[in-house]
Amino acid sequence: MLVLGVNEAVNLVSTRAWRRDLANLLTFLSAAASCSTCIIVAGIQPIRSIPVFDSRVGNLADKHGRLLNRVTMRLVADGGDRVAFVPSSAAPTPPPGRYRSTESYAYWADVLASRMGPLLGADRIATSDAEPAPSADRATVAEARRQLAVDELGIVDPRPRSVSTASRHWREPCSAPNRRHAP
Repeated sequence: MLVLGVNEAVNLVSTRAWRRDLANLLTFLSAAASCSTCIIVAGIQPIRSIPVFDSRVGNLADKHGRLLNRVTMRLVADGGDRVAFVPSSAAPTPPPGRYRSTESYAYWADVLASRMGPLLGADRIATSDAEPAPSADRATVAEARRQLAVDELGIVDPRPRSVSTASRHWREPCSAPNRRHAP
């Protein structure tokens, strides 16, 4: 799920740069993800729905955000079945003095979930390159392997140290970690 573009709309990033950078990002994500991965791009929320930009000056950024959304929709349409666009809308007005509220996030979660649900159906899970969710035993083994790899790097000192928050001094001095050098 990609949620991006407010800064680009406010900074009036050119549509050419937006198209190029977003196309590069989508190409990279498509190549790096499994075939069952659906890349969902959320539209840029109406800029004037952000209280600090709810002004005449915000009109320009709001218009530019809509333009960037149109560019995004065209890119996504060319991206095939693995890429989807979910339009954004303004959340309910937050309480005074707050930019975002619990209600705002709940609203966006509902909007996104209702539009993403059909895109994330069971038919997207069963592909040959999708890794199964690890069982508890497999997760334990995987974690042990990760920990061993970190330990073998010799960059973490396993001896516990404590910090006296009152004095902000280490109880025992920090020493440089043992580092292995490449032969």
